[in-house]
Amino acid sequence: MALSLRGACSARSIIKNRAAVTIRCSTSDAASGNDRVSPEYVNRNPRNLEQMLLARKPLGYGLDVPSRTFWHKVRLERSHQHITGSVVYNTGKVVISASTREWGIRKQLFR
Repeated sequence: MALSLRGACSARSIIKNRAAVTIRCSTSDAASGNDRVSPEYVNRNPRNLEQMLLARKPLGYGLDVPSRTFWHKVRLERSHQHITGSVVYNTGKVVISASTREWGIRKQLFR
């Protein structure tokens, strides 16, 4: 990870956590109290590189079935009476789902 800090702040240590990157830095005396830079920066959006299309998609292993070369996948499941749609992340976690079993959707279908 390349990081460049300009101005009165220089990077001292980088601590990597599962969900965030914390950068602690020391600041020099600024001209006024309003010009001081916060000594800590926490990245609260670790998926930012995916959203900017800069991160690589996970390739997994060649023999993985089903393949996981995606960030998000739309899955539609059809039963005898209902249809369920969901968006799944590459780790298998369901991000959002909707079904015709839900009262609000069922009400909008047949008027």
